[in-house]
Amino acid sequence: MTKLRSIKDIELEIIQKNIDWEILASIIPRKRSKVGRKPDYSEDQMLRMMMLQDIESIEYDTDMARKLKSNPSYKEFCGFIDKSPAHDKISRFKRALNPKTWKKIHEKMDEMLEESGVFENDELCGDGTKIPLPKNVDIATWGATSNNDIFFGMWLMTLNSTQTELVRDFSIGTAKIGQI
Repeated sequence: MTKLRSIKDIELEIIQKNIDWEILASIIPRKRSKVGRKPDYSEDQMLRMMMLQDIESIEYDTDMARKLKSNPSYKEFCGFIDKSPAHDKISRFKRALNPKTWKKIHEKMDEMLEESGVFENDELCGDGTKIPLPKNVDIATWGATSNNDIFFGMWLMTLNSTQTELVRDFSIGTAKIGQI
């Protein structure tokens, strides 16, 4: 496999080698139907694609679909042989994963990497990202960043590996003044 750009010290080959994608895909609740055709892409292929998109910091699904078509290494990492998903299939798959399922997948992936020694002698650092929301949203509250930027919304709080910069844990909660 061609070496891909990766965050800090973790290469996609390390993830590929230490993650059992079928186990991660088994966490996704099955929606069995006796009618209709078989999906074009397996759940483990789509999970690989989501992880690749996150690790490579590809923000938009349209950009991810374009990169999958033009980069053979991306296709190989995801397990796509002849064709790769269009942006609407990528978006639909992401929307179908509820937050609790995504959290379980993330925790299992972290456990697999931990067991394989990827995080040996590692430390953690916390980070918060504001998620601004419209003022008519019931779940949002007022918060402020460390530089006193006041906003209405929620926080994404992450615990990151200092060696690999991978997110080890995350939570989303209401914003608070003086939270960070």
